[in-house]
Amino acid sequence: MVELRYQRGTFWRQRGVALIPAAVRFGLRIFTKKEVVPDNVADTAILETAALVLRKMPREEQVRMMGAFPSDLMLIVGARLMEIAERQEKEEANAAILASAKATESAAPLDGGGADVH
Repeated sequence: MVELRYQRGTFWRQRGVALIPAAVRFGLRIFTKKEVVPDNVADTAILETAALVLRKMPREEQVRMMGAFPSDLMLIVGARLMEIAERQEKEEANAAILASAKATESAAPLDGGGADVH
C-alpha cells in the first residue's frame, strides 16, 4: 500500500514538473512574446510526456496511434520516444525499489531488532 502510494505520488510529481517548462514557454510566448524557457527544454518535456502516455496505453492502441503519423516522422520521433521510455522504465523500477526499502525500513523495529549492543 505504501509502495503504491509512493509510486503514484512520484508519477504525478514527475509529470507536473516535466510539463512546467512547456506550459511556461507557451504562456510567456503568448503574453510577452519573449523566450524565457529554451525550446529544447520545453521540447524534452513534451517528448517525455508523450513517451509516458504511450507506455501506459494498451499495445493495440499504441500501434493505432503511431500508425496515424507519417512513417518518416515516426522513424525520427519513434527512436527518441523509445529511448525516453526505456529511461522512464528504469527510473520507475528504481523508485519501486526505493519505496519497497522505505516500507521495509518503516516496518523494522526502532531498537535495531532487539539486538543487545554493548
